[in-house]
Amino acid sequence: MPFLKSLFTLEGKNAIVTGAASGLGQHCAETLARAGARVALFDINQDGLAETAARIKKIGGQSVSQVVDISQTKAVDAGVAEVIEAFGVIHVLVNSAGVALWRPVLEVTEKEWDLLLDVDLKGTWLMCQAVAKHMIAHKIHGSLINISSATSHRPQPNLVPYATAKAGVNHLSRALAAELAPHGIRVNSLAPGGIVTNMVKDFLKTPDGKAAVASVPLKRFAEVEEYNGPLLLLASDASSYMTGAVIMVDGGLACAALQFPEHD
Repeated sequence: MPFLKSLFTLEGKNAIVTGAASGLGQHCAETLARAGARVALFDINQDGLAETAARIKKIGGQSVSQVVDISQTKAVDAGVAEVIEAFGVIHVLVNSAGVALWRPVLEVTEKEWDLLLDVDLKGTWLMCQAVAKHMIAHKIHGSLINISSATSHRPQPNLVPYATAKAGVNHLSRALAAELAPHGIRVNSLAPGGIVTNMVKDFLKTPDGKAAVASVPLKRFAEVEEYNGPLLLLASDASSYMTGAVIMVDGGLACAALQFPEHD
């Protein structure tokens, strides 16, 4: 156990998690805190940030919260500056903030398209840029983790803007990994599949929800705790030789065989 703890520990590390007010982002923030990191929480949902901060405090962790719209350069720069003032340095960034839209592609408006690309892709880039500048200035060999999606590899109907943005996140991560490698900064993507959350529990009971589950080779959606291991791998020194990777944690969805109707 001491060997495993030393391998994945984040003791003495400082992290930023975007989208930390709810869902996977909230869980990522709590997981990093459990591993010993001090965590800065970014989101536009102030009440959700307060809830996440309370959860971290309950487990004995430390956090600070910032209301930040990651699609705006000034907001990102100001938020990162506040974290540097509070923590001194930043070692880990987890870009989990994002929005999704379930809509037939022919009904998607330009405003909706712009929103998804601004938050899911542009926001990821702005955060990586701001934190990477800080890491380079302070010679920190840090880790940037961008939350992508299984839809970036296997698009689904009604998710065109989201899947496009997440495919961009994967390529952004690879391009950043190549450019930032000389500075010792690692950049990787973590691509989740379906996750059991309060938002989807009712959906999973519907015919469409059951069909979605059936399309996953493991025949279930993930519990949020099943992302702890991949997250800590990328955040810790256990992945010190990994950069430019896209880790699929999707129950096999991206590599699932095509399903054909049975014939007599």
